[in-house]
Amino acid sequence: MQKLLVCDDHSIVRRGLKNILTTHFTNLDIDECHSISETLCYLQTTTPDYAIFDLQLSDGNMLDKLPAITTSYPNLNILIYSMCNEDVFGKRALQIGAKGFLTKAADDDEVVRALQIFLSGQNYLSARLNNVLINSLRNKKHEVGDNPFTGLSNREIEVTQYLLAGKSLKEISSETRLHANTIVTYKNRIFEKLEINNIIELNNLARLYHFE
Repeated sequence: MQKLLVCDDHSIVRRGLKNILTTHFTNLDIDECHSISETLCYLQTTTPDYAIFDLQLSDGNMLDKLPAITTSYPNLNILIYSMCNEDVFGKRALQIGAKGFLTKAADDDEVVRALQIFLSGQNYLSARLNNVLINSLRNKKHEVGDNPFTGLSNREIEVTQYLLAGKSLKEISSETRLHANTIVTYKNRIFEKLEINNIIELNNLARLYHFE
């Protein structure tokens, strides 16, 4: 019996995944967590074989914790299951150590196929993400048409998400536990990299590239 952890802050998503897993796979002992803090506490006492993580959780972005998790638990196989933009976050998650990225927009057949591949110990890549990775290898230099959000760091991505959610700099500072001046620096750096001047342009660019 292999142990699998599902971490998502929406109970309906956890129940849905658990239903698919118990229907199609018979050798799994499934545990659930709803936040990053609960997941980190869980991992201190239990070492699952597999974990399925959402990225954007109620208490932060799991992407920031992945490097520490993959370092501390090198044998843990991690699949990201998220609504976050696959082009931007898929490659980033794989670079950090995840074994796959599955978008929540995938239909049931694709979810089952992804889980079959993942639970067999292989890396799962959708056809779209596979093309993104191939194109990034072919074009190492930034070209017109490339998704500009891929050039942001993990922390810049996190701050961008807060800005798009309408959070003030003070609120972002509180959420990230970073000094307000640091958030201002990140915001300026984001605007510079994306070649924009204000939040309206950021929202327009996000819609253009389906950034979530």
